[in-house]
Amino acid sequence: MKIVGTIEPFLRRHQRPCKRYLAEVGSAWLQSWIDPQAGNTTLVSEIVIAEMQSLLARRVREGLPLNLAASAKLTFLRDIRREYEVIAIKRQQLLMAGQLAEKHALRTLDAIHLAALVQAQSQLTLPITFVSADKNQRNAAVAEGFTTDDPNSHP
Repeated sequence: MKIVGTIEPFLRRHQRPCKRYLAEVGSAWLQSWIDPQAGNTTLVSEIVIAEMQSLLARRVREGLPLNLAASAKLTFLRDIRREYEVIAIKRQQLLMAGQLAEKHALRTLDAIHLAALVQAQSQLTLPITFVSADKNQRNAAVAEGFTTDDPNSHP
């Protein structure tokens, strides 16, 4: 895995990845962090690809206009190739995710994201900030030694 021109890499949890693609509380703040010009590297676990598409489909069922969802999806798929460092999920991370889920009472996907973060941190020399709107997941990340931030606390 390479980190290019980074000041402070961070892993962003993507239960709500649409904060970058649809206006929500914390969107502007998050955009300032993950904009390539900010000099940060955005690390994501590869399951975010399915999560984003699932989230947008749910939003359409809840009333989001289809054209907005389609635009967000296309932009996300472009960005995942150009702007994110994608962490492949292998058996080792899944085994670790099971342990983290037990240890911190995490949901499956939350545990997989955290396992990806733990694995990435073991390969990096720079600190990682774990960004999540989920308090339980942030608490688990802190317990594993990471700094965290909540995008919802930055309206």
